[in-house]
Amino acid sequence: MRQLSLPERPGSDSTPKGVGHMTLATESTKAKKAPTVPSVGLRRRVADVTRWQTRELLLGALRRLGPWGAKYDQPRLEPLHSGSIKLYRWHKKPYGSEDKPMSLLEIPWDYVEENQHQTPFLGLREYWYPALISKELRNNQPKAITLLGDNLVFFRDNNGQARALENRCPHRGAFLSLGQVGVYEPGTITCRYHGMTFDGRGECVAYLSDGPNSSISGRIRARSYPVEEHNGVIFIYMGDREPEPVIDSVPHADTVLKGVGEFFLDRVQLPYSYLNLLDNTVDLTHPGILHRNCLQFIGQATEVGSVSTKRLPDGGLYAYFTDTPDHPGRMNLVDQTWYLPNMIYAPIGRSPVLAGGGWGWFVPVDIGNHHFWFIARLTNPERAERKLVTKAKKGLASFAMGRIAGRDFFWPGSAKSCLDGGDAPIQASQGRIVRWDMEKLTSADRATVQVRRIMQEAHQAEIAERAANGIPERRIHRPLAPMEREAPVHVR
Repeated sequence: MRQLSLPERPGSDSTPKGVGHMTLATESTKAKKAPTVPSVGLRRRVADVTRWQTRELLLGALRRLGPWGAKYDQPRLEPLHSGSIKLYRWHKKPYGSEDKPMSLLEIPWDYVEENQHQTPFLGLREYWYPALISKELRNNQPKAITLLGDNLVFFRDNNGQARALENRCPHRGAFLSLGQVGVYEPGTITCRYHGMTFDGRGECVAYLSDGPNSSISGRIRARSYPVEEHNGVIFIYMGDREPEPVIDSVPHADTVLKGVGEFFLDRVQLPYSYLNLLDNTVDLTHPGILHRNCLQFIGQATEVGSVSTKRLPDGGLYAYFTDTPDHPGRMNLVDQTWYLPNMIYAPIGRSPVLAGGGWGWFVPVDIGNHHFWFIARLTNPERAERKLVTKAKKGLASFAMGRIAGRDFFWPGSAKSCLDGGDAPIQASQGRIVRWDMEKLTSADRATVQVRRIMQEAHQAEIAERAANGIPERRIHRPLAPMEREAPVHVR
């Protein structure tokens, strides 16, 4: 796979280790810069989170005690803790609540229609995307999903290989996912309407309502998409080019998908555009404010250095602080590398417990929803590890993500609390699609502005390439107003 080198940070002696790594300031590097800054260990960080969250809960209870709680309900100077409990509760509230209006679910269609030539509201097409977790796709069972605004149907062929077609029968437009797999031959999918049957390449191999010798066979095709399956993840390519394999074209795929050690996978669906999270991927200034209750960011500086950026040869972006601030935390987010179509790669940590690296991948479902994928390899390449050790790492990573025994579990300071009690409610409050035309940006947003430009340039390049090949531009149109549902009329 093509490996890229990062530009040197001004004032540094060498390039940060690795491509796309989120560099975490370690105690040794901080000692060289500011020996007087104390380190905050894991025990102290857990204690701080517990104390802050307990205080938040107790104060909330005291305020509801009427006159007894009046003395606590006074103006006072508060420490900046950005309590995740308040944000988490807002995140879990139904839309239509007093402080969570239904208007947040509205799509700004005028804005979308006016800017869709410049901005990829449904994502870029000429890239691989994670589509399904392998165990979700069983033999003899079609699986329907929506990705990049397109309806898809997945099924397994007679060799168990994952296949993907447009979820539309070319005969009369019915959903193929409503049909059956294996009716005509193992690994083929049959439309439930008239029995038109397709193999994994999209070729019509039978037309049941026209008999066994139908002349239609071989003359009709459903659109098919390239699919690859690696380590329990099914990837799909939805562009018009002939793609290179995932291992050769996705940054760090050889490490994450082919490396040694325990493999970790998590996916969350979020009810707003992937563009809202795009802005967050290289935003180095928000962890010290929004994520102060996350274990990995306790002690992150609030006053940060200047943000600078360097474009990478393949269209990615490297964002970094020119002056890394001193801080007492064990981990300090000082740089980040972002890749097209909208993903980051970062090491899990510097400790031997969570050594390894992974992707944060943000995949459009449709114009107002997206999936956040976390795909990681929990391994330490510098030493051999027993299977029991890597299993323990996977369990610890699952706990850190807020999942126990396969169930979501919110605990203060977990990665889940950073999302459900941090990024997710904040980004949902921006609206279903963030309005770039209504913002007042600052120099701290330099990296965010750059990734937006890169996405827009790639989007317009794809449009131009398709136009040169005679493929029309995909246009987004606002849906018609839904019809009023009426109760069925029974005639006696």
